[in-house]
Amino acid sequence: MLTQKERNAGLKSFFAVLSFCMLFGVFFSVLCVSGLGLAAPIEIRAHHDSTTTSPWHLGILRFAELVEKKSNGNLKVRVFPPGQLSQENIRTTIELLQAGSIHVALIVPGFYEAFDPRFMVFGMPFLFKERGQTFRVLDGPLGEKVLGMMSEKKIKGLAYWDHGYRQITNSKKAIRTPEDLRGLRIRTPLSPVIGSIFKTLGTTTTATAMGELYMALQQKMVDGQENPFNTIFRRKFYEVQKYITEWNDQFSPLFVGGNLAFFQSLSPENQKIVIDAARETAPYQRKLSDDEDDTMKKDLVAKGMELTVLNREQLGVFQKAMEPVYKEFETQIGKELLQEFVNALK
Repeated sequence: MLTQKERNAGLKSFFAVLSFCMLFGVFFSVLCVSGLGLAAPIEIRAHHDSTTTSPWHLGILRFAELVEKKSNGNLKVRVFPPGQLSQENIRTTIELLQAGSIHVALIVPGFYEAFDPRFMVFGMPFLFKERGQTFRVLDGPLGEKVLGMMSEKKIKGLAYWDHGYRQITNSKKAIRTPEDLRGLRIRTPLSPVIGSIFKTLGTTTTATAMGELYMALQQKMVDGQENPFNTIFRRKFYEVQKYITEWNDQFSPLFVGGNLAFFQSLSPENQKIVIDAARETAPYQRKLSDDEDDTMKKDLVAKGMELTVLNREQLGVFQKAMEPVYKEFETQIGKELLQEFVNALK
């Protein structure tokens, strides 16, 4: 039978072992959390300037899902509410992306022209005539070359999504000929090419931020504007615009861009995951955008807008009128790059 002294010694040994185990457990947990097994996921901050029901947003959500799935949760995409960080100004979004405040963003070419004039090629009127042909070119070597050019501005070009063809609306009259536009006040984004298109057609142009456009139309500060069907519907421009003309003068791809420094900080495996997720999302997002064009065109008519669809002969007149725009910008774009696109899209 143990003496009291022996029992006390045994208890001391027991508590010593217990304390050691507890300390070891805490130490092991710290090691795991700090990176030896249970490292916190890398957060990717994503942002865009559309709405929560748009193909932009649905595309970003699919991208986030794929990134997290492919990385087994080691990468996590945090999607900020649309326009929250930029006040719905895509130029601001681009600047935030360059600075690394956000890691992934959706960029419209018309806003990126101010950062790299070579991207004015995407604004050349009536160059991108058909979606299928356009994406065959953009998904090929020429499109890859252009994405690579974005690295010069601290952006990693990841993929091409779809923003749609641009259509013109106004509150004055139906547009069927270039002469019908003469004298109208048209809002344009901060795009030298779009500004030149409308100046060539005899309009007065005003650069207005998207977040201020509805009020500008409502208060008659401008007579009209140009955007894809989906933007016209989502922004409820049908409430302040009567006439819409389908002329498909510009097709706007949607660049998926990443902050270059952040992208390069990822492991090669994680870099591949991000690129693959952006490109695997493309067919889904493009179909959403294409389908919306048809649906929202009908919805705009149902809301009371008067739709004019230009026939081939009418379009030919507009195309002829646009020749000075090509001459104006070929030097800034680069004659070789512009010709590469012209040849590829014949």
